[in-house]
Amino acid sequence: MSSPSVSAVIVAAGSSTRFGRPGKVFALLAGKPVLEWSLDAHEQCPMVKEVVIVGQSPDKQKIWRLAGRSLRTTPWKFAPGGRDRQESVARGLQSVGEDFPLVSIHDAARPGVTAALIEQVALEAQQTGAAVAGYPARDTIKVCERDGMVIRTMDRRRLWQAATPQAFQAHLLYDAYEKAAAEGLTFTDDAGLVERMGYPVRMVAADETILKITTPNDLRALEGMLGTGTVRTGFGYDIHRTSPERALVLGGVRFEEGPGLVGHSDADVVCHAAADALLGAAALGDIGRHFPDTDPQFAGISSIVLLGHVAGLLEQAGWRPFSLDVTLIAERPKIAPRVAEMRHRMAAALGLEDDSVSIKATTSEGVGPAGQGECMEAHAVAQIVPLRLPGRV
Repeated sequence: MSSPSVSAVIVAAGSSTRFGRPGKVFALLAGKPVLEWSLDAHEQCPMVKEVVIVGQSPDKQKIWRLAGRSLRTTPWKFAPGGRDRQESVARGLQSVGEDFPLVSIHDAARPGVTAALIEQVALEAQQTGAAVAGYPARDTIKVCERDGMVIRTMDRRRLWQAATPQAFQAHLLYDAYEKAAAEGLTFTDDAGLVERMGYPVRMVAADETILKITTPNDLRALEGMLGTGTVRTGFGYDIHRTSPERALVLGGVRFEEGPGLVGHSDADVVCHAAADALLGAAALGDIGRHFPDTDPQFAGISSIVLLGHVAGLLEQAGWRPFSLDVTLIAERPKIAPRVAEMRHRMAAALGLEDDSVSIKATTSEGVGPAGQGECMEAHAVAQIVPLRLPGRV
């Protein structure tokens, strides 16, 4: 049997109320946003020929950036979320291409999904009409009244915890959603709507790495399950002489208060220290090795551009930035009013959220060349994590 094309709807529009802060799909899991784990898995699944990401409209820019980084060969679309999950999925289905025989639904808050599981669930749906990833219930389940009184104890040998992905022959899913809308029915998962119509649903055994992130404890538990604890640390240092004839650029931001710094590029000492720290963590040498001051193509180049190139070098080596902390040593300028802008520019170059980048400054109390204004120095500490986990395809 040939493998059909799948359109995957990834639901990333939840309110994150129980997570304690908005945007849990953007929380970092081993240095990578939760949503990006799901996007990467779908990009690696050869059956998935289209992805529809359903998200909150204010998050569209973040989603756009993550999708552009992960879905490099898979076409994708954005659909605005609804009042609840069911309405969000319904809106996503409106954006699905017309020629897809199978539709897969996945909750972005389940980052442990793999390409192999997506494919397995889709192939089962091709045969039976509908399939759901899940795992056997481990605990005894009791049915209780609202006041807590137990009505009965369920036989857990027949109980499974439903998860996602859930895949369906497209016509079944569309019919189920149309009937649910007409009758005002609400179900907590898509398979429930199809089951109500009398169609069979196949359960596909997965493991608990597909658990849904609801609270911060779930995020920590999943990191333990996935074995994502590998972190490498690098240190960077840079120094540049000052010159009143040069423009001053720090962290990708131009300061009118001089003096500037002398260098082959724009001499951004903050970005250079950061680049060395990242390269060092990946054992890739230093900034001079990759961007030598003898190469005319780097003359006057923006160091933010170089920092983006460093992120690309890390990716080629199988790593991605996780966090960055830079300290500038200079008598002036006062960078505090523009630190947020500096963090944003550097984070964007590295594919990080702003809160993963720290920039601060101190003086040397008039001591030494930096204290006399003859130079500026920067120290940086960077952490990187594996781009993908071994064996997770």
